[in-house]
Amino acid sequence: MFFDLVFVFVVTQLSAQLMADLTLGGATKTMLLLLAAWWAWVNTTWVTNWFDAETPAARTILAVAMFAGLLGAISIPDAFGDRAWLLVAGYVGIQLVRNIFIVVATKPDDPLYRPFQRILGWTCMVMPLWIAGAFVNGDERVAVWSVALALDYAGPMVGHWVPGLGRSRPSDWDLEPSHFVERLELFLIIALGESILAAGATASGLDPTFTRLTALLVAMLVTAALWWLYFDVHAERMLERLRVAADERGRLGRDLSYLYVALVAGIIVAAVGNQLVIAHPDQHRHGAELVAIAGGPVLYLLGSVALKIRVLHLRWEQRLVAAIAVAVAVAAFGGRLPGLALWAIVFGILATLGGVEAADARRLERELVTSGEPADGTPVVTEP
Repeated sequence: MFFDLVFVFVVTQLSAQLMADLTLGGATKTMLLLLAAWWAWVNTTWVTNWFDAETPAARTILAVAMFAGLLGAISIPDAFGDRAWLLVAGYVGIQLVRNIFIVVATKPDDPLYRPFQRILGWTCMVMPLWIAGAFVNGDERVAVWSVALALDYAGPMVGHWVPGLGRSRPSDWDLEPSHFVERLELFLIIALGESILAAGATASGLDPTFTRLTALLVAMLVTAALWWLYFDVHAERMLERLRVAADERGRLGRDLSYLYVALVAGIIVAAVGNQLVIAHPDQHRHGAELVAIAGGPVLYLLGSVALKIRVLHLRWEQRLVAAIAVAVAVAAFGGRLPGLALWAIVFGILATLGGVEAADARRLERELVTSGEPADGTPVVTEP
């Protein structure tokens, strides 16, 4: 959790970066930075899943990684300008320090030794692209770093294949379910907390009019709805899914490492929507601002649809309908209603979805009790 404090700052920086540049180019750059930050964090989560974080060696490595993460965080406002080298030092630094530590700390007969040799080799192969990106400018930097990031994300899909070392298999990556799920959910809490922080900071610098305070309330409700849509039911079912799927944990953990970033991105974009509405609740929104207002909830809902399909094997149609409803409502009423009214409609859709899903979950519980199956919240998981 101490390590996570750096990423509280990272999420704040990303939200501010997107707010300052609400253009396609700005969104692309912010997404690239988010993907880099997430990849550094989630790979560290895998490591702390295997190693005791309370040992002096592990704590030292985490402290070094924290400093590297802090370098990357302070680079965000000008990562595509003069601070590119700071981003490279932060991102590459976290990856190298962590992976070198594991290769050195494990013995050749350790099941993790060979897979982490491959990961370290993959990191060393991609690293020159990150460094090269710092020496070019503008769209060329975006292109080079996009390729580097794509290769980093492709690593687990191809088993981090390295000449002479072969490739890893998902079965090589066992994990402790409760720790892994808790860590992923903690990042969601970090993002939600930043959303509240951004809303409060925006409101604190402006006159506390009735309309603005109402906008602050709606912003809080939207954030609460995003929290509810995950933590009401899905958190417990995610943990149970990993517990019962012992043979699939490596594959599931890999998939979750990709899927959760969509939820985080949705929360960050929704935080921008909160700020826009609080700053000028009576104004009508157009163009990029409307995209930001719709984009956060839609991205979050679509990410959860993918999570339901790929991992949880639960009904997902309701969330897809809700995502479409948000997009249609913002498109239809965006130029006619002020931002506060529009945001209230979005909240209404999210709240309705949460109520419907909660009712479905309670009904399933009652059916399980009636049929004599466990009623302690343990979900029935259908294997693919």
